[in-house]
Amino acid sequence: MPTSTLVKNIFALGRHHNYVVAGNICNAFVLGELGSQDDFFLVGAEPPDDSSHPLVTGNVLNSEGKLLFRLVGNVLTINPGRCVKTVDLQGGYEIHDSNGVQLMKVTTRLERLPGLPQEGFVTTMSANFFDRSGALVFKAHGGDGQERIEAKGKAAFGFDKVFGYVQGYSEDELNIAKTMLASAGARNA
Repeated sequence: MPTSTLVKNIFALGRHHNYVVAGNICNAFVLGELGSQDDFFLVGAEPPDDSSHPLVTGNVLNSEGKLLFRLVGNVLTINPGRCVKTVDLQGGYEIHDSNGVQLMKVTTRLERLPGLPQEGFVTTMSANFFDRSGALVFKAHGGDGQERIEAKGKAAFGFDKVFGYVQGYSEDELNIAKTMLASAGARNA
């Protein structure tokens, strides 16, 4: 798979809610092996209406490739790592392992993005995401400019009937991604 670096792009802005993922602004995104039972994937769907609550679904694994937890629409549904989720009033949350170490932080703030006439909700994440081989495939640090997706990682950003950017997904996988986004990230999760 070719190496690519995407930073400071805007793909399909949402009306009321957007994500900043790997330095890119988008209304929705998909990463990793979509719908896998034992590998990393992450889906950020556009929430309905003017909700401040992001819709994040996916598998989070540790650096040994073992499943820590699965989120479906921000809800911990499978949790072999005995992780704990705490929620803040803006719609963000943190997930800690059983030792209290932060694994993932999702932050939502009201701010004005380039290309939008008014403020909207913007969600960023802080986490290191590993695949089942233990390789780091996505590094997110809350929009600090150091985020990146490793070259072998699959990714698609921005969705408005088609994706604004696609890396590594087949047409069949993109159809799964579209179904997941249409169901707010829940289908095939």
